[in-house]
Amino acid sequence: SGQPLGLDTLGHLSKVSYLKQYPSADWDMSWYSGTLFLKLYPPLFYYLSAIFPNPMLAANFLSFLSIVLTSLGIYLLIKYKTRDEKISFVGGLSYLTVLSISYYWIAVGNLPYFFALWTIPFSLYFLEKSIIEKRKKHFFLYSLIFTIGILSHVVIGFLIGIFMITRFLFGGFNKNNLKRIFFYGLIPVLLSSFWFIPFLSYSNSSANYIGYIPTVSFLFGFDECCWGLQAGGIGILFFLFIPLLLIFLFKKLWKNKFLSFVTFLLFILFFLLFGGLGNHYPFGVDPVRFILPFSIFLAVFVSLVIKEFNFLKNNFFFAVILIVILAGLIWNFSVIEENFEKYSYYKEDSRYKIMQEVIGNPSFPIKNEFTNYRFGTSRYVFGETINYFMPSVAQNFGYQDVGMLNQREHFNLITFVWEKENISESIYYLDWFGI
Repeated sequence: SGQPLGLDTLGHLSKVSYLKQYPSADWDMSWYSGTLFLKLYPPLFYYLSAIFPNPMLAANFLSFLSIVLTSLGIYLLIKYKTRDEKISFVGGLSYLTVLSISYYWIAVGNLPYFFALWTIPFSLYFLEKSIIEKRKKHFFLYSLIFTIGILSHVVIGFLIGIFMITRFLFGGFNKNNLKRIFFYGLIPVLLSSFWFIPFLSYSNSSANYIGYIPTVSFLFGFDECCWGLQAGGIGILFFLFIPLLLIFLFKKLWKNKFLSFVTFLLFILFFLLFGGLGNHYPFGVDPVRFILPFSIFLAVFVSLVIKEFNFLKNNFFFAVILIVILAGLIWNFSVIEENFEKYSYYKEDSRYKIMQEVIGNPSFPIKNEFTNYRFGTSRYVFGETINYFMPSVAQNFGYQDVGMLNQREHFNLITFVWEKENISESIYYLDWFGI
């Protein structure tokens, strides 16, 4: 489309605009709604996007690339564990039926998160090869992809770490596995430490945030959400999961250690998906955000259970599975089209298009320079759009970073500016947030 597609997209791309205009800026400056830009937000997506001449092209290309790589990573992981081309093809293709994919890209535009998803199956793929084959190149590739995950999105990076720890603990709780956990986790963290260590020092993200929790019916695709379609939707893949889970339990398939490992991760992600952390989710990372990592392992689980019974050796059954997946792809395509038509930013009445027209008017009171009075609050609806077009306009609202990792200060702002009558504290927080 050549346009920003999601609700949050311009907020993310305003960072890219700033990065392109000031490539050697001091990244510790509080320019972005009072938040330390690259000290408190994973930087890789923004650096990659800044390489492209057009940030819109960058956002859409990197998001599409993530979908393709995630599907490919699932395919490679299943193929490595089963040595079966058919079942690997089914697993990789089945991920593309997941209904919530277009919600996070086209309707909402959670770009760094969406871009980071491919690192989940690829990190597990090279982790398995490293454990089984004990070759240095596989360990290097695992560490590199884990590092990319950390530098792309903090939640995805933490999840990969949890998956790695769980994988070793399934081999037994012993001194050797504890050493391996330390070694396999430390290397990626050290590689990404120029960002990750300051993040851990400054972050206080886990505080009183509950967020949006889906219902079980949403997982089947019966989803009516706040912004966009299928925030918690999986669709066809979840319909397949239910009978296969029963088969897993009754046929005692947990004797397959890797299948048991995948099933355990599904339960961890299901726990996170349905609000198991209570009010301790990072601000901006709702429980429903775990729907896509959950779906990745769902595709792996479904494929491995089917493989255990050699269902696909029967051509009729293989044809039935392909028809089911084709129906899921068609269903998902209709959701993608609807999210694009109703919720993306490409139309003439979008904030992006309106600002394109307004910004060229000589009477528009803002210029792209640091001499402007600082203005706006987190409630200023055009703030993120202005940040995209005018990265030199200092400290107005872009994406909601302020609540993401500085939640205590965010609550203080609300308390002292909108609730209490302490003038000096109000002025302090207005200045702190660059208002």
